[in-house]
Amino acid sequence: MPMVPETSLPEMIVPLLENLLYPSESDEPIYFLCISSEGQREINVQEFAELLGLKATDTIVEELPERFWSPVTTERDWYEEEEKQRTARFVELKRILEENLEGIRYFEVGEVEVGLYLIGQSEGSITGLKTMAVRT
Repeated sequence: MPMVPETSLPEMIVPLLENLLYPSESDEPIYFLCISSEGQREINVQEFAELLGLKATDTIVEELPERFWSPVTTERDWYEEEEKQRTARFVELKRILEENLEGIRYFEVGEVEVGLYLIGQSEGSITGLKTMAVRT
């Protein structure tokens, strides 16, 4: 009996990101992020800045991953069908990432136009999601 190949992480995540926007003052698309990385290591602010080629002057803050998920995985009483479907997609994204990534970290870059990066390690790469939020 032939073995069915497992679905890769990008194959699971990318379809969920199609037409999915991260809500803030400007709703922004979410992108799959994958950076080749040698070996497992703790990702701290400095490692993160080096991986993404950020400047020393960039404001980078490490936050709890829940800061990324809380606004998008909590269903509100007033949600209509479209918002409920969006929430369900974010809940599924969270499940997939938590099941497939180790050492998940969440970083925010900037102060008004804030880059949001939820990353972890998977099979020789730093993998996750990136988007932007506007906070005034």
